[in-house]
Amino acid sequence: MALVDELPLRRASTLHLLELHLQEPAVGLAGAAELVARARSLRNRLSCILLAVGGRSLDDATASRELRLIRDTFPAVPLAVLSDLETIDEVAAAFRLGARGLIPTSLDPKVAVEALRLVRAGGSFFPAGALIGSHHRIARPQPVAMLRPDIGRERWPPRQLAVLRLLAQGRANKEIARTLGMEESTVKVHVWHIMRKLAAANRTEAALRAAELGIIGQDEPCEAERKPAAARSMVA
Repeated sequence: MALVDELPLRRASTLHLLELHLQEPAVGLAGAAELVARARSLRNRLSCILLAVGGRSLDDATASRELRLIRDTFPAVPLAVLSDLETIDEVAAAFRLGARGLIPTSLDPKVAVEALRLVRAGGSFFPAGALIGSHHRIARPQPVAMLRPDIGRERWPPRQLAVLRLLAQGRANKEIARTLGMEESTVKVHVWHIMRKLAAANRTEAALRAAELGIIGQDEPCEAERKPAAARSMVA
């Protein structure tokens, strides 16, 4: 895996996190040009490339040029962006420039690692919060009016709603299980039912549709977060 980050301290910290949790060698580089210069030796060794842009927008000429250079040089290697920004505009720019994921630095480190693992495996990850906040700007293949009429909030079991709220926050199944005191297998069953009810192809689409239908609110606390601190610590 390769990490491209111009800031030495941030680069060292992120490299340590990646090597610790992904258990594979990672190489740190100060810029896209340095990565491209080593293309011949790295091309067949990279499982993923992570470009850290900090607070720079991907609409910035330098950031977008770096991303395009990496994408053009390593077209077959999954590419993700590590960014301080997580707006719908940044998500759209990352997707347009060929990245398979945009990982916000606001994520819990364990969730960020799972997101990167997903990208590395050939999947995609984009923050659900950005999509929920701007759901009216996203075109959907199936209008909400065509969804089943029995998916209103009152028809959802409380535990399923709790899972849905955490899913919409971008939490991984393991973290949802820990937060709600469930088995991970139980969480997977809830997620399956949630996606079936919402006719969603993936978790992000499920979160987006749930917000549009008013089943969840963007800032609504989950079941575990409503409990007193002492009770919450018992669940965790």
